[in-house]
Amino acid sequence: MKSSSRSILQNRNVENRPIPSEYFSTVDSKKHNEENRKQPGASSSSYSNADLITNHLNETSAASKSTTGSSQRQWTINDFEIGAPLGRGRFGHVYCVREKKSKYIVALKAIIKDQISTPRLAKQLISEISIQSRLKHPNILRLYGFFHDEQRIFLLLEYAPGGELYRRMQKEKVLQENEAAGFVYQLCNALSYLHSKQIIHRDIKPENILIGVYGILKLADFGWSAESSEANKRTTLCGTLDYLAPEMLNGNGYDEKIDLWCLGVFTYEM
Repeated sequence: MKSSSRSILQNRNVENRPIPSEYFSTVDSKKHNEENRKQPGASSSSYSNADLITNHLNETSAASKSTTGSSQRQWTINDFEIGAPLGRGRFGHVYCVREKKSKYIVALKAIIKDQISTPRLAKQLISEISIQSRLKHPNILRLYGFFHDEQRIFLLLEYAPGGELYRRMQKEKVLQENEAAGFVYQLCNALSYLHSKQIIHRDIKPENILIGVYGILKLADFGWSAESSEANKRTTLCGTLDYLAPEMLNGNGYDEKIDLWCLGVFTYEM
């Protein structure tokens, strides 16, 4: 079984503290593996697209080892206890998991290789991993590492126990003014950091904002994120319809300011 990893989870700060053992009674690793093996067989095309990603992961890990001069652990799914499902995306599921040796709690995003059906999707996923893995900000969900096996690609993400802000907004209808102001302030900090790195998120919405420990906001889901600059404006139409900025719709090119439009819509919704 091949596997690669970008980093080993080590630092146990307050925002990533372990959670009670009983939380892991929902799903067992054996059942999880059996369910994923039931996925339809992949065509040679889908495997070649997935290979674009796994080759990139292997190259990234090799480059990291060459740069740091240290040997990094090769993760496998057997290193984790699989807990409750946290959500479902386009290509697979997200689970709450615990690393068996360190007892560290993270979210594990399992991506089914069969679902990566085109080179465009493969490049999009590569971009997501490349961008999110180098972002380090208290209001941005961390991507700690990654590994893969024959059927799946796994991303090790920071665990945000509060879940999606969208669900909170649906439940409470209208947030308290001071709480809403705090969320907007934290999202502004996240975007300021992103844009200083010349990165555009391109899909700011409550569903892509998670709540961490003590109510700390975490910007997540970098599937549509891209690098951009004044000299290299983007033209791709992407994101969520209700949040699209006018300059994205007119097709004349756009920059990081489209995220500020989304921020305005988000603020109005709260």
